[in-house]
Amino acid sequence: YLNSQSAAEAEKTTTATVADKTSTSLIPQDFVFYHYLARGMNGLEVKYLQIRLQELGYMSEDIKANGIFGPATQAAVIKLQKNKGLRPAVGFVGPATRAVLNQ
Repeated sequence: YLNSQSAAEAEKTTTATVADKTSTSLIPQDFVFYHYLARGMNGLEVKYLQIRLQELGYMSEDIKANGIFGPATQAAVIKLQKNKGLRPAVGFVGPATRAVLNQ
């Protein structure tokens, strides 16, 4: 009994250590941007877009990632597009912008 309890405790510790080393992102590691995203849209993929834009430094972390694609998100997408040479830099997320976000 003591050995199985110790093994379980060790497994929890190992799992926590591995989880801590993987990433500090709030976006699941296996997440892939898949949909067309534009101003006026909302949902989890938009929230992850906002978080990714914050992680990349294109959107202020003072702005709450709320899942609503508004003017601040659009401006951040335009900054990303201009910085990566994507044209036209119009602020919606299509295939080329998704490719950058999924790198």
